[in-house]
Parts: sequence; structure tokens; C-alpha cells
Amino acid sequence: MTSVKTTSKAGAALFATKDYKAGDIILEETPLLTLQKKSASDIIAIREQFQNIKAEKKVRVSALEDLDIPSSIDVKDKTKFRGFVEAAASFALVEDENIREKYLSLYYPAAIDSDEKAANESNTYESDVVQLAESALVYLQRQTTPTSKLNKLVTNSSKNCLKVMLIWACNSFEGGLVYELTSRINHSCDFNAVVCVDPFQQGSGGTQERQTIRAAAAIKEGDEICISYLGSYTYADFSARNERLQKEKFFKCMCKRCETTRIEGDVAGSVPCFQCHPRDGRYLDEDVQYDDGAIEVNYCKPCIVKDSSSSKPGDKIVYRCAKCGDVEIDSVASKAMSKAIERATAHLDEGLKVQAQIDDDEEERATKIELTERMACLATSVLGAKHYASSLLTFVSLSAKLSLIHCRMLCESADQGSSGDQEELMSDIAECIDSLERVINYLESIGLQSHFGQLVGNACIGVARVLIGFGDEKSVKYGCTFLSKVYDNYFKLSFEGEGMKKVVEALMSKNASHKNDEAEPQKKRHKSS
Repeated sequence: MTSVKTTSKAGAALFATKDYKAGDIILEETPLLTLQKKSASDIIAIREQFQNIKAEKKVRVSALEDLDIPSSIDVKDKTKFRGFVEAAASFALVEDENIREKYLSLYYPAAIDSDEKAANESNTYESDVVQLAESALVYLQRQTTPTSKLNKLVTNSSKNCLKVMLIWACNSFEGGLVYELTSRINHSCDFNAVVCVDPFQQGSGGTQERQTIRAAAAIKEGDEICISYLGSYTYADFSARNERLQKEKFFKCMCKRCETTRIEGDVAGSVPCFQCHPRDGRYLDEDVQYDDGAIEVNYCKPCIVKDSSSSKPGDKIVYRCAKCGDVEIDSVASKAMSKAIERATAHLDEGLKVQAQIDDDEEERATKIELTERMACLATSVLGAKHYASSLLTFVSLSAKLSLIHCRMLCESADQGSSGDQEELMSDIAECIDSLERVINYLESIGLQSHFGQLVGNACIGVARVLIGFGDEKSVKYGCTFLSKVYDNYFKLSFEGEGMKKVVEALMSKNASHKNDEAEPQKKRHKSS
């Protein structure tokens, strides 16, 4: 049970009207609007509203995937531009006035209002997206069929059309789904609720129209319900999180985690102390990079402080070590860190999108893994293994490598692979285990209230499947230790649906079968004696 209230910081928000335990369902909801069209008639209805495309019967991922986007639109903005146009075209066909009103009541950037102050306070990214929406509006005014409902929307209510597009940009979930209540749930970098996707109940296009929100941690009556808008970047540091939020959602986060880490320092951005562990130019010593216990490594955390030395008041980042206090960074190390973070972030943007894809051929996937591993090594050599960039790159590499290992195991099972193949496979899974344990240690160090299974649950299952697939007692038992890390507080609570819960339970039963097989001969020997 939930209620919508208006807050001073974030506008309308969703609050709990009862206590919830981790795993409890808070909300289930169908969308007000979706760009994920399932029928030919839906697609035709959208396409008939345009003069320059054919309303042919054809199965499409997007109803307007072949939209002739103006050459003036930057390549990086083409996908969003198409989404704007399709959101307006879909909304125009909604006949239920109640649904239209609910949709239009959702959040959109204030920059499109006439209030000059609100427009001046908008950030650069917000101004850019408003400008893109205005370009989409001009396109619609020129390209819509004169008798269409879409033409009526863009001609008679152009401001509402802008709102429709920007509401979609700010509130939609995967598949272009916009909800009455779920879309009102605010962001927190220390979220207490999650959007759950059941892979066993997905519709066409790989998404589900019915959205389920579960408590990711204990929630008390009266608490605000918050999810993360950042995906894997939730586990990045303060600066990376807020840059992404301002770029994609047009606000600066003021959640408790952000406010605390600004002052006390952000563990996610920790690097080996510049004073305790002097660098040789840009790079850390190898034993410092990986902090493998050979020596004690002291870390310094980035903090945000007021820059009183500047003629223009503002914030600056200082690095603070528990042993040394505030430490100075030389220009070489500073530039190296900035460059490493920039390159790591660019690679993560691509890597996090494709980590779950399994349709690449083996050679292409191996190339992607090698490139990601190189980037992880670069980040580690400059930032250390406990920095978010190193950890997230390690996670992306781990996910891709597990996918490749599973494919190889299937092939080798069919072809009866050689002992050399088996040794190589065991070496690869040993590397995966090391990477997984490093990522889990990193996630635990951040101290979020949600379970680390939210990020690495499927990776734990992947490692366990490989180990259990070896078949011997030791490997099966070891594999089940990874299952136990994520079963009770993640899969058992149905965060990934009942189907995945049963898959994990089936894998765990392998260990019980081995124990029974061991016990059976002992019983027989006892009887014969």
C-alpha cells in the first residue's frame, strides 16, 4: 500500500502506508503508455499518422524504426528523437481522457514553462533535451497526416505535445513504459525498492508490461519509497552518479548517501593514498594496485569542500586519508586519474549495455572481453582495484567471460572435449571466481542497504553453474557456496521471479544429491558388517 505526497525537495513522491520486509511486493501496475507495440494494428495506427512512411503490416521492434530523421539531428540524439516522435504518436491515439490526464500530471522539465526563473535554473543537459523535443515538435508539425489525431495534438496543443515527449524522456522504463504510480517513485543512490523483471514471464521485445516493485530493504510505514535510476552506476562514486543523473534525468541528487559522502568521503571513489603509497609517475606499484595482503594499503576518499581560494565560490574535491588527513595530488597523477576515469566510463557506457547479450559469435565476444580486461587493468594500475571504475569494469568482463564459458561447456559436452580444454576451462573459471569475490568485497564496502545480489546475483549463479557442471564432489560443493551467498537474501525473495528461484533451488539440490550418494555406500557397509 502506498500514497502519493508532495515533498519540498523532489515534488510528488511515493510513501509506504505499512511496513515492508525485503522481498515484499509494494506495487504492481500496468502502464499508461507504452512504445512497445505488440499488434500489427497498433503499428499501422501509429504509422498512418505520418505522410512520409508506409503503413505496411510488418513486425517491428519499434513502430517508427525506419523514421526518416532530419540530418540536422546529431547521431547521438537520433534514438531519443525517434522516441519523442513515437511517444507523441502513441499518446495521440489514447482515447481515455482519464489516462491522458494521469500521464500529463507526471514530471517534466520546468524549462518549457513560461516562468523565466525556472528556465534559467535548468541545467545544460535539460536545456539540450528540451531543444531536442522542440525539434521533434517541428518535425511532427511538418510530417503528420492532416486528418490524424497526432496532427490535431501538435497543431491545437503544441505545449501538451512537448510535455508528452519530455514526460516520456523523464519517466519511462525499458520498452518505453510510463506508469501512473511507478513513474512517480523518486531516485535514491541508496535505494530501498527495485523494479523486478521475471525472465520467465517476458512479453515480446524482452520486456514486461506489468511492473512489479519489491522492497529491497526493510521499509517502515511513512518512509519514502525510492528506486535507483542509475542501473549499475548506482555503485559508482558521487561525481559519476550525479553527472549521469543531470545528463539523463536533469536533476542533482540530494539523497542521504550523496549528502553523507560529500562530507565524509566516498568509498566508491577511494584510491590508494598518494602520500602512503608514492607513485612512479602515473602508476601504482603492483602490490598496491590489487591490495592482495602483501602490504597494508591505506586509502584516501574524495570529499567535496568549499573552495575558498577561488575568486568564484564553489566546490572542489579533496582526497582525505584516515592516516594522513588531506593529501596533495601531483599534476601527473591527477591527469592520469582523470584520463583513466574518462576512458573507463566511456567503455562502461558501452559494456554495461551489451554484457547480457549472447548473440555475438565467439570470436567477437572474446575480443570484447579482451578489450574490457585491458581497460580494467588500466583503471586498476592508476586508481587501484577498489575504485568503482576498476570494480565495474571487472564486473562487465566477468559477465561476458561467464557467457563465453557456458557456450564452450555446451560445445565441449557435445564434442567430448580434451583434458587440455578442461584445464583451460578450470583456469578461466578460477579467474572468474577471483573477479567475482573482488566485486562482492567492493559492493560490501559501499554499505548500501540493499543486497549485493541486485548487481551480481546472476554472476554468482553463472559461476555456480560452471562449478557444478564439472560434476565432482569438490566442485559441486564449492559451486553451492556461491549459490548460498545470494539465495536467502536475493533469489529466495523472488527479486528475479519464481522461475529463477526454482532454477537456483534445482542447482542447490545437486549438493544434496551428492551427499545422499556418499551416504548410501556407507549404509550398505554398515548393514553387511
